[in-house]
Amino acid sequence: MRIRFQRKELYSGIAVIACVLVVIITSIAPYQEGNPLGTDSLRRVLRYAAILFALSAACIGIGGKRFHNIDIVAILAVLVFRAYSSFYAYNYTGIGITTIILGVSVCVLSDRIQAKVFKVLLNVMLIVSLLGIICYFSYVFHIPIPFT
Repeated sequence: MRIRFQRKELYSGIAVIACVLVVIITSIAPYQEGNPLGTDSLRRVLRYAAILFALSAACIGIGGKRFHNIDIVAILAVLVFRAYSSFYAYNYTGIGITTIILGVSVCVLSDRIQAKVFKVLLNVMLIVSLLGIICYFSYVFHIPIPFT
Protein backbone atom coordinates (compact mmCIF):
# COMPACT_ATOMS: atom_id res chain seq x y z
CA MET A 1 0.00 0.00 0.00
CA ARG A 2 2.83 2.38 0.90
CA ILE A 3 4.64 1.67 -2.39
CA ARG A 4 1.44 2.37 -4.31
CA PHE A 5 1.04 5.72 -2.53
CA GLN A 6 4.67 6.66 -3.23
CA ARG A 7 4.26 5.75 -6.90
CA LYS A 8 1.09 7.85 -7.10
CA GLU A 9 2.90 10.82 -5.55
CA LEU A 10 5.83 10.34 -7.94
CA TYR A 11 3.50 10.34 -10.93
CA SER A 12 1.67 13.42 -9.72
CA GLY A 13 5.03 15.16 -9.20
CA ILE A 14 6.03 14.31 -12.77
CA ALA A 15 2.70 15.67 -14.03
CA VAL A 16 3.18 18.90 -12.07
CA ILE A 17 6.70 19.36 -13.41
CA ALA A 18 5.48 18.68 -16.96
CA CYS A 19 2.73 21.30 -16.59
CA VAL A 20 5.14 23.87 -15.19
CA LEU A 21 7.51 23.17 -18.11
CA VAL A 22 4.63 23.75 -20.54
CA VAL A 23 3.92 27.13 -18.96
CA ILE A 24 7.60 28.10 -19.00
CA ILE A 25 8.09 26.98 -22.61
CA THR A 26 5.01 28.80 -23.89
CA SER A 27 5.85 32.01 -22.05
CA ILE A 28 9.53 32.47 -22.96
CA ALA A 29 10.44 35.00 -25.62
CA PRO A 30 11.94 32.63 -28.24
CA TYR A 31 8.61 30.74 -28.38
CA GLN A 32 6.64 33.85 -29.34
CA GLU A 33 5.96 34.34 -33.02
CA GLY A 34 7.90 37.16 -34.66
CA ASN A 35 10.40 37.49 -31.83
CA PRO A 36 13.99 37.86 -33.06
CA LEU A 37 15.34 35.75 -30.18
CA GLY A 38 14.00 32.55 -31.71
CA THR A 39 14.06 30.92 -35.11
CA ASP A 40 11.28 28.99 -36.77
CA SER A 41 13.03 25.69 -36.13
CA LEU A 42 13.51 26.56 -32.43
CA ARG A 43 9.82 27.49 -32.15
CA ARG A 44 8.88 24.19 -33.75
CA VAL A 45 11.06 22.23 -31.31
CA LEU A 46 9.64 24.18 -28.36
CA ARG A 47 6.08 23.61 -29.63
CA TYR A 48 6.67 19.87 -29.92
CA ALA A 49 8.27 19.79 -26.46
CA ALA A 50 5.27 21.64 -24.99
CA ILE A 51 2.87 19.20 -26.65
CA LEU A 52 4.90 16.24 -25.41
CA PHE A 53 4.94 17.56 -21.84
CA ALA A 54 1.22 18.41 -21.95
CA LEU A 55 0.24 15.00 -23.27
CA SER A 56 2.44 13.20 -20.75
CA ALA A 57 0.91 15.24 -17.92
CA ALA A 58 -2.56 14.50 -19.24
CA CYS A 59 -1.85 10.78 -19.49
CA ILE A 60 -0.55 10.72 -15.93
CA GLY A 61 -3.16 13.05 -14.45
CA ILE A 62 -6.28 11.65 -16.05
CA GLY A 63 -6.36 8.60 -13.77
CA GLY A 64 -9.32 8.74 -11.42
CA LYS A 65 -10.64 11.96 -12.93
CA ARG A 66 -14.35 12.49 -12.50
CA PHE A 67 -15.51 15.06 -15.01
CA HIS A 68 -17.75 17.76 -13.64
CA ASN A 69 -19.83 20.21 -15.63
CA ILE A 70 -17.17 22.90 -15.26
CA ASP A 71 -14.55 20.62 -16.83
CA ILE A 72 -16.74 20.00 -19.85
CA VAL A 73 -17.50 23.73 -20.12
CA ALA A 74 -13.76 24.51 -19.98
CA ILE A 75 -12.99 22.01 -22.76
CA LEU A 76 -15.82 23.40 -24.88
CA ALA A 77 -14.59 26.95 -24.20
CA VAL A 78 -11.16 26.07 -25.58
CA LEU A 79 -12.73 24.55 -28.70
CA VAL A 80 -15.16 27.44 -29.24
CA PHE A 81 -12.38 30.00 -28.74
CA ARG A 82 -10.18 28.35 -31.36
CA ALA A 83 -13.08 27.95 -33.79
CA TYR A 84 -14.12 31.58 -33.36
CA SER A 85 -10.61 32.94 -33.73
CA SER A 86 -10.09 30.76 -36.81
CA PHE A 87 -13.26 31.85 -38.59
CA TYR A 88 -12.87 35.54 -37.79
CA ALA A 89 -9.12 35.83 -38.15
CA TYR A 90 -7.58 38.71 -40.05
CA ASN A 91 -4.66 36.52 -41.03
CA TYR A 92 -5.74 32.87 -40.94
CA THR A 93 -2.90 30.63 -39.82
CA GLY A 94 -4.78 27.46 -38.94
CA ILE A 95 -7.06 26.03 -36.31
CA GLY A 96 -4.40 26.03 -33.60
CA ILE A 97 -4.05 22.38 -32.73
CA THR A 98 -1.29 23.21 -30.25
CA THR A 99 -3.59 25.52 -28.30
CA ILE A 100 -6.35 22.92 -28.29
CA ILE A 101 -4.00 20.17 -27.08
CA LEU A 102 -2.55 22.36 -24.33
CA GLY A 103 -5.95 23.61 -23.18
CA VAL A 104 -7.66 20.24 -23.15
CA SER A 105 -4.72 18.54 -21.45
CA VAL A 106 -4.98 20.96 -18.54
CA CYS A 107 -8.73 20.37 -18.31
CA VAL A 108 -8.38 16.58 -18.04
CA LEU A 109 -5.94 16.71 -15.12
CA SER A 110 -7.27 15.62 -11.76
CA ASP A 111 -8.29 18.35 -9.36
CA ARG A 112 -5.45 17.48 -6.97
CA ILE A 113 -2.82 17.85 -9.70
CA GLN A 114 -4.41 21.09 -10.93
CA ALA A 115 -4.16 22.48 -7.40
CA LYS A 116 -0.50 21.42 -7.12
CA VAL A 117 0.29 23.02 -10.49
CA PHE A 118 -1.37 26.24 -9.36
CA LYS A 119 0.65 26.31 -6.13
CA VAL A 120 3.94 25.66 -7.94
CA LEU A 121 3.19 28.33 -10.57
CA LEU A 122 2.25 30.76 -7.81
CA ASN A 123 5.62 30.16 -6.12
CA VAL A 124 7.46 30.56 -9.45
CA MET A 125 5.68 33.86 -10.11
CA LEU A 126 6.50 35.08 -6.59
CA ILE A 127 10.19 34.27 -7.05
CA VAL A 128 10.33 35.94 -10.47
CA SER A 129 8.53 39.01 -9.11
CA LEU A 130 10.89 39.20 -6.14
CA LEU A 131 13.89 39.04 -8.48
CA GLY A 132 12.36 41.82 -10.57
CA ILE A 133 11.88 44.01 -7.52
CA ILE A 134 15.47 43.39 -6.41
CA CYS A 135 16.77 44.30 -9.88
CA TYR A 136 14.63 47.44 -9.93
CA PHE A 137 15.96 48.69 -6.61
CA SER A 138 19.48 47.74 -7.69
CA TYR A 139 19.04 49.93 -10.75
CA VAL A 140 17.41 52.87 -8.99
CA PHE A 141 19.75 53.02 -6.00
CA HIS A 142 22.89 52.00 -7.95
CA ILE A 143 23.50 48.90 -5.85
CA PRO A 144 26.30 46.89 -7.46
CA ILE A 145 24.17 43.82 -8.22
CA PRO A 146 24.60 42.55 -11.79
CA PHE A 147 21.05 42.75 -13.14
CA THR A 148 21.65 43.09 -16.87
